[in-house]
Amino acid sequence: MMYSSNGEWGKWEDLNSEILVLILVRIPAEARVATASLVCKSWMSCVLGPFCWPDIDIQDWCRRRHLAVEYVDSAVRKLVRRSKGTFRRFSAFRLGDSGFAFAAN
Repeated sequence: MMYSSNGEWGKWEDLNSEILVLILVRIPAEARVATASLVCKSWMSCVLGPFCWPDIDIQDWCRRRHLAVEYVDSAVRKLVRRSKGTFRRFSAFRLGDSGFAFAAN
């Protein structure tokens, strides 16, 4: 529940999707996928949509997890598909040739 300006309580799922995207893009990519997408159906819909991925920054996540190149490439392919080519900035660590080629195309 959220408190609205008119003094009434509202539901998060009723929040305008454009405003929700502006909020969600400020959350790190890992939390966006693992946590924010589980809040409700409208949040999951926004996270799965292309407008929630203008910046794909998984560099810290890759470094913390010490992932093999194949896992990083797989995550990159999923995120690039999710963004539907609308991303402006991309950052990853241990990206392989196939992941780089997929993002570049």
